[in-house]
Amino acid sequence: MGKHAKYLTTTAKRPHPYEFFHDELGYNFRMPNLNAALACAQLEELDGFLADKRDLAEGYANLFRGLGIKFREELPEAKANYWLMCVELENKIERSISLNIQMKPEL
Repeated sequence: MGKHAKYLTTTAKRPHPYEFFHDELGYNFRMPNLNAALACAQLEELDGFLADKRDLAEGYANLFRGLGIKFREELPEAKANYWLMCVELENKIERSISLNIQMKPEL
C-alpha cells in the first residue's frame, strides 16, 4: 500500500526512457526545499496578510458604497480572505462604461 501511495503522489507515471505514460490519476505533492521555506515564512505572516486584505476590502466597501455600487462582502456565516474583490453593477451599459477596470463578462 505504501508503494502504491508513493506511486500516486509522484504523478503515477510508469518508468520509460522517453515516454510519459500515466496509467492512473496521480498527483505531484513534492515540493523543493526553497519553496517549502518560502511557504513557512509566508505562513508566519498570514495573519498580517489577511488583516491587510480585510482593511483594503473595508476601504473599497466604503468607497463603492459612496458611489452607489454594490461591493461583494462576506456572508455572515463566512470569513472571506478577500483574495478577489468584486463589485456588482445593475446593467451591461453601466458595467461596460462606468469603470475602467477588468471585469468578468456575463455568462
